[in-house]
Amino acid sequence: MSIGARFPKSDGVVKADGSGLYTDDLAFPRMLHAKILRSPHAHARVRGIDVKAAEAFPGVVATLVGAELPVKYGVIPWTQDETALAVEKVRHVGDAVACVAALDERTAEEALRLIEVDYEVLRRCSPPRTRFAHPEIKVNEKAKVGNITKHVNLQFGGRGRGGRGGQGRGPRDVPVRGLHPRAHRAALRGGPHRRRREPHGLELDAIPITSSASCRGSWACRRARCG
Repeated sequence: MSIGARFPKSDGVVKADGSGLYTDDLAFPRMLHAKILRSPHAHARVRGIDVKAAEAFPGVVATLVGAELPVKYGVIPWTQDETALAVEKVRHVGDAVACVAALDERTAEEALRLIEVDYEVLRRCSPPRTRFAHPEIKVNEKAKVGNITKHVNLQFGGRGRGGRGGQGRGPRDVPVRGLHPRAHRAALRGGPHRRRREPHGLELDAIPITSSASCRGSWACRRARCG
């Protein structure tokens, strides 16, 4: 390839003609279908989850709740504050609360409706900026100061100030101070912090373990799901 030349996309043709396979297109023998029950509340304590009716529903193979997966993890080593399912508390609308695995997708969806969750609704932080204005409303218990999980300082272009190897600021360097709008969305780890064109999907073949993910961070999915 040379500078200025077109760079061919290896998956361009299959995406254009519709022959490409996505995670939702894959199917395997004896495959189970999993569905996630999500919270209708922005901030609430989970006082109890009753999955007995869902477990007894014909076609259901297994159920899972957060108490069975209490170990916290995180893509970034110093922000290990995520759980696969909510444990004791939900922190945003759509937070994962329980999971059902069934022989087919419709059965899993119907079984979700049989799960009963006892919520204690807590004071919410909305709009996101109020998370900083009201640190006493502790949404994320792992945050050291208020609801700020971490501070990130980014520097591009070199090792020194101004990105010029320590030569100081140049004529085009403009210092910017304040909160970026995206920082409000990312302030609460474990919640949605970016928009996706395709929802997350994951397929696992247990023996041997083969993971097919619908996102670019497949290594993170492998570490989070498979250890």
